[in-house]
Amino acid sequence: MKKTLGSLIAIFALIFGAIAVSQAAGQVSKVYACVAKSNGDVRIVAASKKCTKKETTINWGTGASVTSATAVTGIYLQPSDFDDPYGAPAVYESKYFNGYGKKVWNLQDATNEYATITTTFVIPNEWSSAKDLLITVYWSAESTQGDVILYFGSQQYAENDDLSTYGTTSPDFADEPAGQDTVLKTTTTVAYEVGTEFMELGIERYMYNEGNWIDTNEGDISILGVKVEPLL
Repeated sequence: MKKTLGSLIAIFALIFGAIAVSQAAGQVSKVYACVAKSNGDVRIVAASKKCTKKETTINWGTGASVTSATAVTGIYLQPSDFDDPYGAPAVYESKYFNGYGKKVWNLQDATNEYATITTTFVIPNEWSSAKDLLITVYWSAESTQGDVILYFGSQQYAENDDLSTYGTTSPDFADEPAGQDTVLKTTTTVAYEVGTEFMELGIERYMYNEGNWIDTNEGDISILGVKVEPLL
């Protein structure tokens, strides 16, 4: 829905009114708001108020430019943001959890292949002072029996850098799922390289490596989403 001039004036009146009240109270001048993803409607909220899933959180202070939640608190990558460079046994498909369908990347159980998905995203300018990047992967296991081995790889790029398939890697992790089709999460930290403009991220399931069965889980693994956050 297109905003009229009158509605925009009303929104800015609320914003600057909130700033004025904050300054008068001797508090830090910061405004919090929720923006509807469907039509851009804005509502001012308290700092402790959480926006709904259909909204994006934004906040800014006096004299500062408005920055989105993805630029300040993190980038949220959905399964549709990833691709499979090698095809099966990584499959983008619908799975049903408690009767509801959801699109996921399914890293299938296999005997001698790696299941790999990758994505590329732009690093916000607001992250220029970050020391590290925290990567959280949300996943689910079809089977509760045996260890799951996932591997993370990333490459950070700036202008004039050579494209490379090798980058910063994190150790493999082994995890035996606690419950079937429950949401699990695993985190890893990657050092941020100053000047980075965009980043490539890969997730791979190790099934079989140099004659060793290092992933003993006999079911498929579903990647539900990934969050990347700056550690300042």
